[in-house]
Amino acid sequence: MAVIIPPHAPSAKSGADIFFRPAVEDDLNRSGFALIEVLVALGLAAIVLLGTAEMLIRSIQIGRSAEDRIALTEAVCSQLEKLKGVDRDSPDLTAGRHETAIEAGTKGKILLGWDVEAIGSGILRVVCDAARTGGERIRARASVLISERLGF
Repeated sequence: MAVIIPPHAPSAKSGADIFFRPAVEDDLNRSGFALIEVLVALGLAAIVLLGTAEMLIRSIQIGRSAEDRIALTEAVCSQLEKLKGVDRDSPDLTAGRHETAIEAGTKGKILLGWDVEAIGSGILRVVCDAARTGGERIRARASVLISERLGF
């Protein structure tokens, strides 16, 4: 006599094997896929971090450049204010090109130059420019009109 085992009947294997084997086999098949997911995620994270690092470095460079521009602009404005306060007979206000250098802390010297030109009766045009010695070629430039009649 033959014994017929229905499809839903347990086999000779234990019940634990029936329920857990497919999950274990599925995990083994998915482990390679999980590794690929991790590698793709790491690649995307690296791209994002490199972009962020590049932006950070560029912003630091821009900040330093802005600090230099501010220092040069302050030096030019300070020199023009000094020139407005000196007597008209001062050697600093004779027509032509004048130059001087000032200390700018740890970043070296700032070279100041100004051109004085008589443009009318008692009116001088003074154009002052500044640049840092060495390093980046950042310049600042400003001008002022000095009048005897107006007192500046």
